[in-house]
Amino acid sequence: MEKKTTQTDEPLPKEAIAALQTFLGAVPVGRLSKTLRNLFLSHVYHEMDTPSLALEENILDLQALFDLLDALET
Repeated sequence: MEKKTTQTDEPLPKEAIAALQTFLGAVPVGRLSKTLRNLFLSHVYHEMDTPSLALEENILDLQALFDLLDALET
C-alpha cells in the first residue's frame, strides 16, 4: 500500500483558512485524532467479513488526515 501524495501550487483560499482556524478553535486536535482512529478501527473490526471495496483508498485518505492532525497537534 503506497502513500499517495497530491500537490497543488495554489494556496488555500482565505475562507478555507478561516474555517480551519474556527474548527481548530472548537475541536481539540488530539481528541479528534484519537476519536477518528478508534472509530475507523472499530468499523474495520466489525466489517471484517465484508470489507469495503474502497478500503485501501479509505486507509490512505485517513492516513493523510491523521498526518495532518499530528502536525497540527505539535
